[in-house]
Amino acid sequence: MGNIASDPVSDLLKRTIKELGSISFDTFMDIALYSKYGYYNTQEPFGKFGDYYTSPTLHPAFSSFVALQIHFMWEILGRPNPFTVIEIGSGCGVMARDIISSLTLSKTKCIDSLRYLAFDRISQANTPDEIQTVISETVSGSLATGVVISNELIDALPTKMVEIHKNEIQEICVGLDSENKIIEIIDKDRSESPELRDIVGDTSKIEGYRGPVRCGIERWMSNISNVLSKGFLITIDYGFENSIYYSMNKSHRLLQTYYKHIETSNPYQRVGLQDITAHVDFTHFSDCAQDVGFRSLAFISQRDWLNHLHFEDFINRDLRDGKVSLRELNFIRMLTDPEGLGGFKVDVQELNTGIQSYDELIPDSVVSRNIWKLPRISNLHMAGQLFQD
Repeated sequence: MGNIASDPVSDLLKRTIKELGSISFDTFMDIALYSKYGYYNTQEPFGKFGDYYTSPTLHPAFSSFVALQIHFMWEILGRPNPFTVIEIGSGCGVMARDIISSLTLSKTKCIDSLRYLAFDRISQANTPDEIQTVISETVSGSLATGVVISNELIDALPTKMVEIHKNEIQEICVGLDSENKIIEIIDKDRSESPELRDIVGDTSKIEGYRGPVRCGIERWMSNISNVLSKGFLITIDYGFENSIYYSMNKSHRLLQTYYKHIETSNPYQRVGLQDITAHVDFTHFSDCAQDVGFRSLAFISQRDWLNHLHFEDFINRDLRDGKVSLRELNFIRMLTDPEGLGGFKVDVQELNTGIQSYDELIPDSVVSRNIWKLPRISNLHMAGQLFQD
């Protein structure tokens, strides 16, 4: 186990444990990441001097294709005005800027109807529930027609940790030993909660599993459905369907920490200085979405999703016209690398749209090849930072 040095995050954790007794791992993760002195409030996670990069922060090509998908969804919905796009987990705001820039540069009439609402827990609220309150108040009580989108948000939501031992769910909690060092303990009083049992299901099939189980997705999806009357949900993240998620060869890699672009293995080291994430159980996510009226249209890799939007045509056009250098192309290609960002999952769901097939959401190649425009690289992008060297 790790030894928490004297610092504000560690002091807060110790006070919380001394006051409450052992705390669940999701409480530990929430304090480490989101408290006043936590990782997201004190560190700069993105870029070459940060701990990791995301698709929007890598290169503006990614957000440009999110914009293309949004534009076509607006067309499919009958060009509503207003057309509301809600981005949850907007971070530094780079995706919002690039989406709006791409829609503007491409001279789509969608921009005239667009109401883009970007929300982030750190800058605008203290808890996920408060985020939903802010969204509801901004939408002003009327249900929106549009798109709700998130990129690498669900993996950052605090998660519980469990072990399956002799068909029992044992919740892994966090406490302090006699020397005031952080330790993991099994709290049997919490272990058989109805929510954990409902998510995990038949424990006899996953004996020996040790890894994350993310609670609260039901409430999260319900809150989304409370602000959207008609439209789409686009969720981009890394994870698996549960048949793979709970497999023994994956379970020990589902919880991850990142420090200076290096994956580390101990969440109790560098508390408040490193990121902590957990892969998404997309089967549970989809089930919760279905329970509140959403219907899945596609669950595909980011590589396949971009290629369905004619990503290759777009690249070849700009490469041919000299607008993209080979060096820049290397960054763009990372978006479809199946061993990296291209292997992320894109879950596209609809709510009350009447759309029957994902094929209806694929735009004509002429749009992406001849009309769609790429925003400029800025110092908010990893590519821009490295090109300055």
